[in-house]
Amino acid sequence: MRKGIFSHIIDRIAGVPHRSVAAIPYGQWFSLYVQCLKAHQRNTAAGRDANELKVARQNLDVSLLSSVVSQKWTEVIVPSDDKCDARQPRSSVGNVLWWHESAEGAWLSSNNKIRGLELVTTSFLLEPLLAGRSIAAWTETVQQSSAAGGPLMQNDKGQPSLSPNKSGVLVVVVPFSTLFQLRAEAYPRAHTASADGENTQQRQLSLQERRARVAVLNSLHQLMELQCNSNNRWTNVEFAIWSPVSEFDAIMHISQVRLSLPDAAKKRITLETVCECEATRSAYLAHYLTLTKKNVPLAVLAPQSRQTELQQVPITNSCVRAQSACESEVRRQGHLKRSTVHRQAVTGCSELVRRMATREENLRQIMIP
Repeated sequence: MRKGIFSHIIDRIAGVPHRSVAAIPYGQWFSLYVQCLKAHQRNTAAGRDANELKVARQNLDVSLLSSVVSQKWTEVIVPSDDKCDARQPRSSVGNVLWWHESAEGAWLSSNNKIRGLELVTTSFLLEPLLAGRSIAAWTETVQQSSAAGGPLMQNDKGQPSLSPNKSGVLVVVVPFSTLFQLRAEAYPRAHTASADGENTQQRQLSLQERRARVAVLNSLHQLMELQCNSNNRWTNVEFAIWSPVSEFDAIMHISQVRLSLPDAAKKRITLETVCECEATRSAYLAHYLTLTKKNVPLAVLAPQSRQTELQQVPITNSCVRAQSACESEVRRQGHLKRSTVHRQAVTGCSELVRRMATREENLRQIMIP
């Protein structure tokens, strides 16, 4: 029986403790992916189905995404082969739907009109105040879209598409590596410390800090579930997870991306540092987006303590800020809503006063002979 294209990776996912991909470093998963792709290219002439690679990529995406956000190992989807449809519900339907939509990556399509991109970094989500306000604003945005209603839009191929908007949509993107790092720090590996001290830092995290990372993962998971189950899309904002396979593909273009960088930045951005350093990987992904999404403004969400480090790599047509655009929009709408409620209260009180005055006048006319 012929094995699937990524069967080696699927077997590793099924074999790691608790089926948690964070038990293995991010760079090793990327290396396994490249090896499987090379093996597939060698076997292409052996009669591989042209659609087999597409299905295998989607199944791998669903397996990796389900692993980083699932609370139980039984919720992790491990397809038996590449022909297995990863959309079959093995936990809750909403989970599988947003995993599959992330695998399709509608926001990466050139057919969708995007007015802006926001790239969320791990350091941004590790700041309790910044992450708490942003996730609350994102959740309120999705809830408003659910209340507004409207059908889920699809493109010509029947795939999920961003909502039509003359001015385009704002896409908030959370890379898979961000979820991966949160998972790795929430459940640290029991290994000896490496040369860069990564595991040492993980072991020093307190129980409260680890629970905070789990809470962020659960909040993002619920946010994507809520957006997927709402059966519609907000006309101004779309939330997306940069799928593992798409992110691996972006890293594979590192040689082309480095050509557009100055010499000082080339020394910082290497394949090793992109796979191991969160700040370097965020800067690289941001630069990759500026090259592939030309003329689309990009904002990298990061705390002020990390902005200087990110700005060392010059990224054209982008900025680094510590606040999501959704927060100001939600505050503006909240202010308008409060103003509307206030006006309604004033109008109601005025009407009540008028009616009471009329009643008093009527009683006075009755009592006075």
